[in-house]
Amino acid sequence: AVIPLMIPYSLDISSLVFIFMFIVIFSPLLILFFYLFLVIKYTKIDPLTNLYNRQTFFSSFKFNKNVTALISIDMNNLKYFTDNFGHSKGDEALMVIAGLIKEIQDRNISGYRMGGDEFLVVCQNMSEEQVKIVVSKLNFSINKNSEYEVAIGYSFRSNNDPFEYLMAAADESMYTQKAQMKKDTLKVKKILHRK
Repeated sequence: AVIPLMIPYSLDISSLVFIFMFIVIFSPLLILFFYLFLVIKYTKIDPLTNLYNRQTFFSSFKFNKNVTALISIDMNNLKYFTDNFGHSKGDEALMVIAGLIKEIQDRNISGYRMGGDEFLVVCQNMSEEQVKIVVSKLNFSINKNSEYEVAIGYSFRSNNDPFEYLMAAADESMYTQKAQMKKDTLKVKKILHRK
């Protein structure tokens, strides 16, 4: 059955022309604005993890004096997961870690995927004790809620340290933990091998 188009009697031909012209003129503009929204979104957001990306990090924080700490996170053994279970398992691992980072975000904490298996959490207007609590929460959450292992390090800004120093110190702290984790794993393997 064909349903007739019902036009209210109060609409005259000039009103219909106005509505038609409005649609013709503004539809392309709405489509353009929607397209621009998508372009901006996907140039700021990592499409896999839905965290902000590296470009957004550098454009947002390089000269921001409110940044009090950086937390550097590096996933261990991502190559093992991708080599043995496929890239989809590696993607899943990255999404799990990103999801746990998102859980701690608030107005002073924001997460970024810097590339590969590296993440960065930016803390603004926080004390060092508050940052240590965030690091502890991250460690606990990742250990409890995932099968993945990460190395986490942080740096705290004091005396207006340059931003580059803050980044290098966070990475150095994370790589120190990563090296310790490898040593601990080797010790366990040696102990198990002796038995």
